[in-house]
Amino acid sequence: MADDAQYRIALKSDSSAQRMTILFVALVVVSLIVLDVWQTLTARAQALRVSEITTSNLARSLAQHAEDTIKQSDTVLLGLIERIQVDGTAPPQVQRLRNLMQGWTRSLAQLQGLFIYDSEGRWIASSNAVDPPGLNNADRDYFRYHRASPDPGVHVGPVIRSRSTNALVIPVSRRLTGADGRFAGVVLATMKVDYFNQFYAGFDLDKHGVIALLLRDGTLLLRRPFDENVIGSSVAKGRIFSEMLPQADHGTLLQRSLVDDVERMYSYHALRTYPLVLETAESKAALLASWYENLLRSAAFVLVVGIALALCAMTLIRQIRHGLRTEAELRNAHAALQKLAMQDGLTGLANRRQLDAALPDEIGRARRNARPLGVIMLDIDHF
Repeated sequence: MADDAQYRIALKSDSSAQRMTILFVALVVVSLIVLDVWQTLTARAQALRVSEITTSNLARSLAQHAEDTIKQSDTVLLGLIERIQVDGTAPPQVQRLRNLMQGWTRSLAQLQGLFIYDSEGRWIASSNAVDPPGLNNADRDYFRYHRASPDPGVHVGPVIRSRSTNALVIPVSRRLTGADGRFAGVVLATMKVDYFNQFYAGFDLDKHGVIALLLRDGTLLLRRPFDENVIGSSVAKGRIFSEMLPQADHGTLLQRSLVDDVERMYSYHALRTYPLVLETAESKAALLASWYENLLRSAAFVLVVGIALALCAMTLIRQIRHGLRTEAELRNAHAALQKLAMQDGLTGLANRRQLDAALPDEIGRARRNARPLGVIMLDIDHF
């Protein structure tokens, strides 16, 4: 019975030690997980922030390039208008204009051609060596725009296919106004879509990265990666054009593309002088690729550490159990020895050693309580 009591006491101590060990291990593991989650979320936010800065800077730089490129073409148009207003468009002047336009086209890499049309859309002159006979451009959107609008400013239209070279071009045009203020025709510069494609191809983007040039109304002029099927499509319903652009000329957001449904970090920058918007984008998968790798490594580390701590805890609990059981056995052995030393083996009564141990205590108690103390001794022979 004494052994059982001692063992139950040991079990209670064992259970308490196990709870403390499990609690400690759980606290360490939870702390590791919380720290890892915090570091992971911080690293993710940092990766997104770096992507915002990168795409925003690229959009600003490419918007400036587009502005400078269009400005060069527009400056040529202003020069042509001035020549026409001063010299007119008589046959001798037309040849001079043709030579001038050919020189400008050769010197500016973005130009596919320069053209002058009269009020009926007929070709007056162009930078072509030979103009195709019988062509009329009165049906073009830019021609109808200038004929209907007295605005003398520059007009940038959607991508069209050139009737002289069959290449995709971006039309940049201005209205010709006669001395009487009436519509007198159009001067046109066509910029090569391929020029921008080649320029944008030189930038190191991920395989889903995007560079796009769009009209302010959301019409897509060109896009890297190039896909002729999406040229002319509209992204006006996207958040950039429907929500952000009316509020600010530049910004950044994470969204899915209306063109290919890929989630990207988009930055846009509206040109200052021309009704165009430049977008750059990096796919979310690419910008978080390193973060995902670090996440897997971190999760593996926490898992390994957790398993190691669990194994250590199990070992420690086994050792605690063994130690407590050994301690209980020692206590039982000590109690048995003490019993043998203090009791008579035959009768189970206290012996002289028990008397020697108890008598000083009883004498002290009697003195404190001021009471008498008696001792009865029996000497039994032949028991």
